[in-house]
Amino acid sequence: MHYLYDYLTVGSADSSVCARNVKTILHVASQVGIPLAPNKLEGSTTCLVFLGILINTNCMETSLPDDKLHKSISKLQSWSTRNKCLK
Repeated sequence: MHYLYDYLTVGSADSSVCARNVKTILHVASQVGIPLAPNKLEGSTTCLVFLGILINTNCMETSLPDDKLHKSISKLQSWSTRNKCLK
């Protein structure tokens, strides 16, 4: 069984490209029987978290959301005092 878990579509700001792309994805998924979770659909935006990464197309930047950044820093700090680590 295969399923579509996350998808992202992009287009120029202030255009109908993204809305048209989402409509196409929803139509194709419906036609081939792929269930989608409408409550997880995010509308056209210039800033969103996708696959755990904050994407800001206004600034042309990607970053980690604060909670993920703090968790990563904490983990790195705990590792910095070790001589070795296990998988």
